[in-house]
Parts: sequence; C-alpha cells; structure tokens
Amino acid sequence: MIDIRQEVTAVIEATVLVVAALFPIVNPLGSAAIFVNLVGPIAFTTQRLLAQKIVIYSFFLLLCSLLWGVHVLSFFGIQIYAVQIGGGLVVAATGWSLLNQDTGQAKPAATAEDEILENAFYPFTLPITVGPGSISVAITLGAHLPPELHEPSLFSLRVLIAAAATLFLGAWLVLLFEEHAKGSNIHDYSDALWWAIVTVTTVGYGDRFPVSDGGRAVAVILMLLGIGLIGVLTATVASVFVKEHTDANKEEFRKGHADLGQQLSEISDRLADVERRLGATPAEVAAVAAVADAESGTNEPPGPDQGTSAS
Repeated sequence: MIDIRQEVTAVIEATVLVVAALFPIVNPLGSAAIFVNLVGPIAFTTQRLLAQKIVIYSFFLLLCSLLWGVHVLSFFGIQIYAVQIGGGLVVAATGWSLLNQDTGQAKPAATAEDEILENAFYPFTLPITVGPGSISVAITLGAHLPPELHEPSLFSLRVLIAAAATLFLGAWLVLLFEEHAKGSNIHDYSDALWWAIVTVTTVGYGDRFPVSDGGRAVAVILMLLGIGLIGVLTATVASVFVKEHTDANKEEFRKGHADLGQQLSEISDRLADVERRLGATPAEVAAVAAVADAESGTNEPPGPDQGTSAS
C-alpha cells in the first residue's frame, strides 16, 4: 500500500535540498551582471527568448546530471569524490577570477541577435550558467537522494520527471504550431507553458487556446493525459483513507479473533471435563465430589463454633 504522506515528505525534502544546494552555485542573480556585459545592448524580445532558452537548457542539463550523472561516472570508472573535489576547485577558481576581474575593460561591441541566440547553449548555458561546479553538485545530490524517490509509485522520481517532460514537450509542440498561425494568442514559450499547465490540470481558463489543427491535436493529447493524471492522483489520495479504515478494521478483527480463541479454549476444557466425568465410575465421581467439597470447605471463612473450639 502506498504511503502518500511519506512520499510527499520525501519529495518536499528532496526539492528543498536540491534548490538550496544548486541556487548558490548557479547564482542567477549574480550572473545577471555577467550576461549584461557579455550580451550587450539587444532588444527586449531577444533578451526574453535568450533567457527562455538558457532556462530550458540549464534545467535539462542539471536534470540529466542529477539522474544519470552517477551512472556515467561509474561507466568511466570515476569516483564521485573526484568530481566533488574538481567541482569545488572550479567554483573556487571562478569566484577568484570574478573577484580579480578588471572593471575597466571596455564593453563589447554589439552582436547580431541571431548569433546571440545560437550561443544560448554554449557559452551562455555551459559553462557560464551551469558550469562544472553546478554539475558536480547535481551529481552528488543524485547519489544521495532519498530511497523513496526510486521506488515505483506516483511520487517516484521517474513519474515526476515523465510528467514534467510531457508538460515541457507539449508546450514546445504547441508553440511550433501556434507561433505563426493566423489569429493565434500563443506567441512565446511562456504562453505555451502556461497553456500546457492549464490544459493538463483540466482547469481551462480560456485565456490561451490553440487555433491550428496541429495545436488542437496536441491539446487533445494533453487533455487525455491530464484526465488520467488527475484520476490516478485522486485514487492515490482515496487509498490513504481506505488504508486507515482497513487498518482499523483489521485491528478490531484481530482483537475479536483473540477473544474468540480464548473462549473456545475454555469451552473445550469444560467439554473435556464433562466427558471425563460422564465416563467415570460412581466411585470416581464420588471421590471427585469429595475433593471439590474439601476445597470449598477450606476456602470458606471459619464459623463461630470453629473459633470457640480452637480457643
């Protein structure tokens, strides 16, 4: 039976641990100034598109390191401790270089927007945003995740990743169909991702919707997946209450069964005693009656005559 409380607690603890460990290393707030210096003056729409690409690349890069980084290291015979030491040295060297950076350098010349978008993965994502230090931390976290996340259940790591991947993939597919469609209201990935979340959760705000045939086909698939996901989640939550009621009934049945067994044992002993008496001779029955009378007499309190004679 699924222990939903323990699994939800494990997911929350793992999420807090991963975010708390990776946020200082990735340091998006501190990297913003570096990006402004590297990218230079560009249009706001290009900045937004570049940020979206970097976020997607960084997410999947860290996710792959978290899930399969240990297996890759084992395949090449590299110990996790070597990666930790190497990543720490890289982080220290990067911090030292930033502290000693010459602030009087001239700003770079303006770069073509197409060339900037082509460099979204390298070098803007790797190694500027997600460098060796972030990857080593992600691999270390993946090696020490709670065992509950590896067990097959609704809140296991594989199921959560599959759901998130389906969400991101659906948003990307609908954006391909809707970005240049006539009358479309989904123009960038943020709109597509919001629409995918609303569709999978079967909320249906109606502020974003596909107008092309391809986008509607993706919407049908996401709606079916969302209905199945909500159904499984509802059944899982219901199983918690059913389990509590079943455990209470089992405990009550166990106590009643123990009392019934004791009563049956007493009845069996009495029946055996009756059978023994019925099969005995009159002399044996008289002897047993005499013993019983003697035992009852010794248990009675002494009368006044007995007390006087004793004195």
